[in-house]
Amino acid sequence: MKDISKHHDQELSRLSLEIINVSVDKLRELITIKDASKIREEHKKDPDTWWAAYHHGWGTAIRNYLRDKICLDDQLPSGNWDDYYIRLVEKACGI
Repeated sequence: MKDISKHHDQELSRLSLEIINVSVDKLRELITIKDASKIREEHKKDPDTWWAAYHHGWGTAIRNYLRDKICLDDQLPSGNWDDYYIRLVEKACGI
């Protein structure tokens, strides 16, 4: 799964700083302190795939939130929030 982690890093490097900063700010408003703590714990156990178990439920809600608050997928370099939301959530949680 290191390949997917590398992919997320590469895609994030293509994203504008404006979208990164606004997304992290919005996610910090959304993610509770308790949830951020849990995310940090999960990340510590498995930094490459901590998010995989949450991708279809919670991850979908996060992606839809970003679509609503930031921009639709077609405005992103890859055309898909899947490529960015994980790293943005990590940044919002201080990872």
